[in-house]
Amino acid sequence: PDPNPLLHALLHHRREREALVLAALRTHCPATAEALVPPVYGALDPKLVRAAGHSLLAHLRKLEGEGMAMEEKSGRWVAC
Repeated sequence: PDPNPLLHALLHHRREREALVLAALRTHCPATAEALVPPVYGALDPKLVRAAGHSLLAHLRKLEGEGMAMEEKSGRWVAC
């Protein structure tokens, strides 16, 4: 099977999620990654919140590397 459709769908999903992370950060900043989970992911099964927080933190770190977000010494994040 051709992996390209799956890869394109995955990239599209990641870009959409990143846009949600950035929008939530701009609305709720400064905020911890944990505080951004509900506005980005909505209502989640409590068992999934920790994993969502880790994924969200990965997005924040990527945005930080691109100069679009910054982590404060307090551990809270702000949009740049």
